[in-house]
Amino acid sequence: MVGSPGADKSIQVCQNWAVPPGDDVVLVEKIARDLSNCRVRGIEKLDVRNRHQSPVVASDLQRLAARYALTRPVQPRGRIAQIKALLSSALTELNKTNPSDARLISDLFFGEEPGKEIKTVRQSAGVLLRRAQERYPEPSSERFLEIRNIALRDFAEFLVEFVDLASQENVTAPASPPSTADSSAQEPSKAAIADYPASNRRYVHSQELVAVLLFAPEDPGHTKSVTIQEHQKIINSHGRCWWAWFKAEHDIDHSVEIERRLGSNCEVGLWARAEDWYYIAHCDKVVTNLGQPIESPEPQLTPEYYRLQSYTAWFSFRSIRPSSRAEFIERFGDLPTGLPTIHWSPEPVPEPIVNEAHGSALLHISDLRFGDHHRWRTAARGGSTFTKTEDAIVKTLLIHGIDLASIGTVAICGNFVLEQPSREAFQDALAFIDGLCEQLPYITPEHVVITPGADDFRRPGDRERSVQTLYREFHENLYGIGKNDISRMRRYEFDTFRLNVLPVNSVKLLDAEERDEGLFGSGYDSLLSVMHDDYLRHHGHTMVVNAVAAHHHILSTPVKLADMARARVMPGLHDARDLLTRLSANRVALYLHGHLHEPDLYTLTSEDGWQTIVCSAGTAGASDGWLRSNYRVNQGNSLAVIDIDTRASAIRARSFLYDEGFRPASSPYRQFRLNIL
Repeated sequence: MVGSPGADKSIQVCQNWAVPPGDDVVLVEKIARDLSNCRVRGIEKLDVRNRHQSPVVASDLQRLAARYALTRPVQPRGRIAQIKALLSSALTELNKTNPSDARLISDLFFGEEPGKEIKTVRQSAGVLLRRAQERYPEPSSERFLEIRNIALRDFAEFLVEFVDLASQENVTAPASPPSTADSSAQEPSKAAIADYPASNRRYVHSQELVAVLLFAPEDPGHTKSVTIQEHQKIINSHGRCWWAWFKAEHDIDHSVEIERRLGSNCEVGLWARAEDWYYIAHCDKVVTNLGQPIESPEPQLTPEYYRLQSYTAWFSFRSIRPSSRAEFIERFGDLPTGLPTIHWSPEPVPEPIVNEAHGSALLHISDLRFGDHHRWRTAARGGSTFTKTEDAIVKTLLIHGIDLASIGTVAICGNFVLEQPSREAFQDALAFIDGLCEQLPYITPEHVVITPGADDFRRPGDRERSVQTLYREFHENLYGIGKNDISRMRRYEFDTFRLNVLPVNSVKLLDAEERDEGLFGSGYDSLLSVMHDDYLRHHGHTMVVNAVAAHHHILSTPVKLADMARARVMPGLHDARDLLTRLSANRVALYLHGHLHEPDLYTLTSEDGWQTIVCSAGTAGASDGWLRSNYRVNQGNSLAVIDIDTRASAIRARSFLYDEGFRPASSPYRQFRLNIL
């Protein structure tokens, strides 16, 4: 431990009322990860959002900083200011007992000695890191990395103690918005907030706010009905009311998330942003209709001014009470910005699903396209050949001298079905995976990683999760009932190395026009951080290979059709440039994808020398006629095999073409070897 804040004080480690007992170690690890992520980006650039970067997710550090801000006479505004204030004050205190760590951490974040006033940090994160290493008496870069990771972890523990002590010494009572007890009153002015009874100003709930809903103080239909009071009247008379989500045109659909996260007893925030009014509602039930508007479940328990209208989601509220900005920040984090009318609190990063694995290779396939134009025989239809899909893959492996027992993991990157998905086509896909598992000695469904493809969701217009029913049924049928997180990271513990695979849903942008552009998005940052930390933790001891599996290719690619003189461009990921930076920063060695229906292998090299293999599997099931009329001059199927060589610390990737003739090739169609740093 780096030292205890206030050496003459008696404190108990991690007695943070916002953290359940027994979770203190987990909290420290999360804050340490947040600190690392903030250092990599640079403290002044945490909120940068552009084509290349998304805001840094640091929810646990953010909440700790917001809690510390409440103990200050002048509370800093915004998460960057709050985090800077917390780090600066804590480093000043740490410098009294551990000046070495305090100086190192202060150099990494601010480039200043502990105790100096911090205004604006003008140096980049890279410059600060280089100067910190120059000042620190450790010539080895690897050893310096270990030292600073240990220092950040210890500092995270110190921060929890520091804020806990500050909260005990200086508990503030945040102001609360007006009482809702007088249901006949109009929405009170801000001046009335100060008159709210002092006994109700203190809040003691440690539960996070699951979501924050924005609302208008008056009915958007301009009936002059006051939103909170009209709902409170019904609660006072009947014990509960129904509140509608007034989904705006710019909002994406959150139906599945609403069902999953708000479907049982929880608390949500209600925020009138322009008026700066805050309320907390107790939600015990939600009703949605797969993204389509629906009438109130109980019109008599809905305010009259909109009880006969239809909305995308309805919330059953048992109570609505006044709250405050301080409580929102404490329980939700930084107040949200932007246009959305519903904002979600960050969820704890789910632990990877861990499986023991054998062999040394990963089989990569994609675009099986079960349905009318599938190439091989399936359980539901005869096809144009007597060979089943899984038999064709196994034959191809064998004729190219690949030991079936070497395959320890299989990645399938989407487009299991044709353009119009059907339950029968997904049943064929499930039967195929079962058949493949029977023939590969070390493969079970738990060793198969799947991602959705552009045609696995009903089209057009199915860009959100509300109507992805068939794919999600397929996912649960493969992994088991209740295992419905389609982006849960999977970790495979081989005999001599560890493989982390993150399945990504890149199918987010297709709309009524059926654009084929993909989107990686910022929702995977916390999982990428887990991969990054795992790589650093085992670097030099155990070989860790991080892989991302998605449907879409990264960069837009021209596709020349057989009957076209000019190629058409298949768009890749909308946020490709941002992703390239994140792949190298988080030490991802493999990016696996489909979509192109053409096998390919190439590498991406970052400024610091890190290399990522990008592997397109091609198609393992589309018929030659369908390929000829829709995509490529080449009408063969293809697969890729990626071998992990721990003795040489290298990855070897090979792709093979095959058709009904099953002729061995003199060499792979594409191949590449990459040494892992």
